[in-house]
Amino acid sequence: MNKIYSTAITNIDPVVEQILKINANNVELKETEDYVAFVDKISKIEWKNSKGINYKRNNLSFASKYVHFLSGYKTPIYDSYIWIIIKGYLEQKDNSKISYKTPEDFKEFYLTFERFRKEFNLEKYSIYEIDKFLWQYGKTLIQNIEIELNINIEKSKSELKKRIKAYV
Repeated sequence: MNKIYSTAITNIDPVVEQILKINANNVELKETEDYVAFVDKISKIEWKNSKGINYKRNNLSFASKYVHFLSGYKTPIYDSYIWIIIKGYLEQKDNSKISYKTPEDFKEFYLTFERFRKEFNLEKYSIYEIDKFLWQYGKTLIQNIEIELNINIEKSKSELKKRIKAYV
């Protein structure tokens, strides 16, 4: 999953250990809220490397993808493309200040995603359909900026944010 979906995990062992540790507590996953909470439980990991140096990482992208499939597509996937799009459109609609700060946790992302879904009357579409569309839409916008300005993906994301802010 890490290679196929570009989750950028460089040390897979602590991720697997965290999932096994949480599963050992017999986590019950029935409702969407259970899956949302599960993402946050497995996304935050800590480990020591062979030199004894401590590391912390929030694997929000990986954990949300893992749970997306585990839940039968009941939860969206956290992705920076989607975050830029939903935050930008919501802030345009509210005519308020845009903040693209990475969500504190998956619950924040999920609640924002659901707010987007309701604000734009998209309830008739599945989370999977909206998620897939938003990712493709964001990816296309960013790729077009990359080509137009001949810049890398990170600079293209920044440019997209500037362009969205210009419309507010």
